[in-house]
Amino acid sequence: MILTAIPAQGELLTQTARYWFEETADICPNHVLDYPDPNVVVGTRLDILPVEIVVRDYLAGTTSTSVLTKYRNGERDMYGIRLPDGLRDNEKLPEAIITPTSKALDGGHDEPLTRDEHPDARPVVGRAMGQLSHAMRWRCLRAAKRWPPNAA
Repeated sequence: MILTAIPAQGELLTQTARYWFEETADICPNHVLDYPDPNVVVGTRLDILPVEIVVRDYLAGTTSTSVLTKYRNGERDMYGIRLPDGLRDNEKLPEAIITPTSKALDGGHDEPLTRDEHPDARPVVGRAMGQLSHAMRWRCLRAAKRWPPNAA
């Protein structure tokens, strides 16, 4: 059952992705070749890297791996760092944190990775890619903080 529908959802998602792919193209290469239609992206075929890396500035989220969900459940040690007691929902964190998760395939659940389990220690990524992606993550966060571009 679908409780609600978002008009032009595919176009909205494609154009949002397009904005960020273009905004961060100088930071990290991506797979995009063309946008022949507002609802279509053509990209290079890639091998999946089964890791999602999010740099978080706020205590927010809704999934089981989100910092807010874990914090509400009493967890303070997560993703290899310790958060202080007394933070409120959606509050700006004392400093931005990196929250890597494994990307589950075939309907499984993503799992948090700690610094010790971080992908740059895994052969699938390799040390060079891990170090490069570390720099990219922080540059992408700085780009995101500049959004929206003309906000007063």
